[in-house]
Amino acid sequence: MRRAGASAIVLALCAVSVAAQSSISLTALDRQTVATLGSLVVNGNGFDPANAAISVVVAPRGGVAVSVPAYFANAVALKIVVPPLVETATSRLFDVPVVAEVQVVQVSATAVVTSNVLGGLTIEPAPSTSAPPGALTKAWLLLTRDVQGILRAALAANPRFARVVDRSRALDAEWQAMIDVATAIAGDPGRTMTLATTNGDPFVVTSDALRVSDRIAYAIAKEVSAELSAVAGAAAAAPAAVTCPPTTGDPQADQMFCSLHGYYDPLATRGPAMIQTGAALAYGMPLSVLGGQAAAGIGAAGIVSEATATGLGLAMGPVTSHVSAYATGAALPSAGSTFTDLGLSILDNFTFLGLPITSGINAAVQLAAEYEQAANAPNGPSATVPRQGVVVAAPPQRVPANTRPVIAYQGLGISSTARWLAAAGTQQILPILSVTLPPPEIARFNGLYSGSVNGSCSSPGEATVATPGAVSMTVSSGTIAITSGGTGSGTVTASGQVSSGAAAVAGATCRWGGRFWADDAGRAGALGSWSCSITGATCSGTWNVKKQ
Repeated sequence: MRRAGASAIVLALCAVSVAAQSSISLTALDRQTVATLGSLVVNGNGFDPANAAISVVVAPRGGVAVSVPAYFANAVALKIVVPPLVETATSRLFDVPVVAEVQVVQVSATAVVTSNVLGGLTIEPAPSTSAPPGALTKAWLLLTRDVQGILRAALAANPRFARVVDRSRALDAEWQAMIDVATAIAGDPGRTMTLATTNGDPFVVTSDALRVSDRIAYAIAKEVSAELSAVAGAAAAAPAAVTCPPTTGDPQADQMFCSLHGYYDPLATRGPAMIQTGAALAYGMPLSVLGGQAAAGIGAAGIVSEATATGLGLAMGPVTSHVSAYATGAALPSAGSTFTDLGLSILDNFTFLGLPITSGINAAVQLAAEYEQAANAPNGPSATVPRQGVVVAAPPQRVPANTRPVIAYQGLGISSTARWLAAAGTQQILPILSVTLPPPEIARFNGLYSGSVNGSCSSPGEATVATPGAVSMTVSSGTIAITSGGTGSGTVTASGQVSSGAAAVAGATCRWGGRFWADDAGRAGALGSWSCSITGATCSGTWNVKKQ
């Protein structure tokens, strides 16, 4: 009884705090049609960036809803970069324009405030390309490496940015590893390759994953070039003359990447208006991809293909590192503190939920954090960036009617928290305790699963060999046993993360990882990556199973 009484007191106190919260309402969008990774202004009332985490939920018809952290906020307007959206019917990025609804979720220390919903927003798909898979990703990575070289040259003599320069230099090896992977698969589309991750689980790259990252890279180059071109035209600040040989096999894409290179080199001469615009947009881009990665990799694991989630993950590191490029500006703008406060905590939680994080993403987030600290050293973080956390999609689970699961990351560094919440689909103010979701039950994954394994094996001087097959496994109280398609065991946490033990397939020693999902209709499944080593050959690929 005392426990129940204490809970009642806490809820009563929360109700008092909630009563002081103002509602938020949306009035209009600044446009009715916007490109993927284009900037969107959401106008309304009651936004509180100083005291709350604020995200905009973009819910497409026939697609996966994405919660995107705002990169600009004041009391009456929010700005986001529109995220990549996934079609549920195909498990891939939309190929055609899609109509979406927009809602704002604002989470303070005591309340979850949701706005009314605005509909009718048409979102153009990320551009497609005729180039070989990986060609645009490689071009984006080469541009990213060049940008970091420009950054280091411009800041080499500035002690304020010494740590930024050191972090930037450390990323060169990460970019080269990704460039090597993109180059190899572009030359042999049937090949699968792996990148290093922070927890040792395989991060498998395929041509399908590169097709996703190609489209994200193309969209970023297109939208940033368009924004900077508009500012440059108004300020009569043409980009530097840069000669770029064709590299991708897609002339329009080559032009976009070359144009962007011209604006970056030398960025310091672009003037305050361009520096301010570019820096704000570069800050919003990784928040958008982060929101998309959360929705694709975690919140919709049963819907979104592993290739789509991996492709978004490939884009995350390079786009995050571009935040730092604006440190070369003559009139350096202040930034937010998202990456300093929460960056590594978010990535740690992604890993906890079973989403592999490459070491390149980790290093890029650390670079962005160093940039924030150096940029904000004189005057503190920007007043127009939400400074109390971010809200992204949560894993699917049973939630009350007319709500959606989200994760609110709040706090600072190691003291930050990740709360799973049920955000209302209507305009409401609710105590945070009343909408906090209980821990998921591990028993929801119990059962027999079967599905497929795909991948390839390669060895020096030999042709790549595809390795399709079938796999079955059982799960009981968190213990996984592979019953066909190989031998091995592992565990799954209540949040869905797979921790694998040793596995063996045809005499090879293998490592595998991934995540389980379960929806509110009782369906469940799992997907992830694997890699094996055997004398003279390396093998890697993906796996996907459904509950029987």
